[in-house]
Amino acid sequence: MNNLYYDATHISVTYMRAQLSDPNQTPQNMEPDKCEGWEWYDLNNLPEPMFGPLREMLQGGFNPFPVGF
Repeated sequence: MNNLYYDATHISVTYMRAQLSDPNQTPQNMEPDKCEGWEWYDLNNLPEPMFGPLREMLQGGFNPFPVGF
């Protein structure tokens, strides 16, 4: 996804989706020196401020959870 802004800023964002092979598996932070951690949110109740490119993608109708995934 590419986003162009009025001030000529160009941001290229890569989104990835994954599915656990074991649904009982707990995600682990394998690089705590690079990532403090993460939190899980309901898609319809995301925290603010939201990352601009993500907001634009969701407002454009992107569904990160398509049927059959």
